[in-house]
This record gives sequence, structure tokens and C-alpha cells, in this order.
Amino acid sequence: MGSNYSNSIIDALSDRITNYVYNLYSKFYKEKPKSRKRYATLKISDLDHPLIHDEIILFAKKTYQNYKEYVDFCSKVLEMSNDQFIQYEKKRRQFYDMF
Repeated sequence: MGSNYSNSIIDALSDRITNYVYNLYSKFYKEKPKSRKRYATLKISDLDHPLIHDEIILFAKKTYQNYKEYVDFCSKVLEMSNDQFIQYEKKRRQFYDMF
């Protein structure tokens, strides 16, 4: 992610994502017995998922009150430019507004 972020920020985000994925996979492991092998391990590709992106965004919103810092953080973590992230967030909001 870069040296711009403190270890406490990186640790807090890692804890949030780890707990989220663990709880989700534990639930799926119990509910989908035929897919137990799938939910027994985490693939790195699993982290590139809209639900994980949502966790990152929610974490950043709580951590950074300044909009520019929030956008910079999310852009860096999600490997997007600031403009790409702003567009992604706009589309994400439009999606959630449909419900």
C-alpha cells in the first residue's frame, strides 16, 4: 500500500477485512456442505470483490474525515486513480439506491 499509512491503519483495515471474510466463509461453510472445500481457504482473488471493496470504503469513511484523504486512501488500496475511484463510488451509490 505504501509508506504513507501507519501500521495501525493497515492493521485495522486488515483486521476488518479478515473478520468480515472469516465470518462470511464460516457461514457459507455451514450452509453449503457441498462447497466446504471452496470455503475452507481464501484465495487472493477473493479480495477483489465488491463486498470487500465496500468494507474498504466503509473503513475509510470512518477513518478519514477529509474527503481528499478518503479518496486518496481508497484509490490506493483499490488500485485506481482518484478519478476512477470517484466514478466507481458514484456507480456504487447508484446501484445501492436502486434498493
